[in-house]
Amino acid sequence: MKIIHIIFIFFILTGCVNFRHDITDNKKAWFPYEISKEYVLKEDVFLMKVDSGLEPQRFALVPVSDKNRGSGFNSSPKRIESYENDQNKSSQIQIDKGHVSIVGIVTAGTSFLPNRMIQNAGWNLWFGNHTSETLYGKITSGPFSGKEVDIQDISWGMSEGPELNRYVKINN
Repeated sequence: MKIIHIIFIFFILTGCVNFRHDITDNKKAWFPYEISKEYVLKEDVFLMKVDSGLEPQRFALVPVSDKNRGSGFNSSPKRIESYENDQNKSSQIQIDKGHVSIVGIVTAGTSFLPNRMIQNAGWNLWFGNHTSETLYGKITSGPFSGKEVDIQDISWGMSEGPELNRYVKINN
């Protein structure tokens, strides 16, 4: 029995314990998104399968990597054309979170509804408390309709108004 206590204490001290909470009902956390509104992509983005260890199968909408976007959460090719020309090479990107594969291109004009927000919280011996939120949406049009996706990467630089940022606008 003592060995179980030692292992448990080790995991807590090394930060191997993470708590997940569904905070979808927290309207302030969604700003500037609103769960009841539909949003439209303003440019083509990649649909990527992201193996983060948080969920069995997680997909993300990831814009083209460029100097204006910053690092983002997930890496992607620098051009849509490079993926279309050589899908095998471009879909084998290794990033910090592990192996990522590009499932396809979600085109401008595709709509989605924000539908879920998960808060990851924990404590780490070296870094202290940590909290992060992951936003999810459900694609409502196009060939990937019905698929739930992580919308973190397309949510950078959000502001109020119909043109939320470079990637997303409110569907009129």
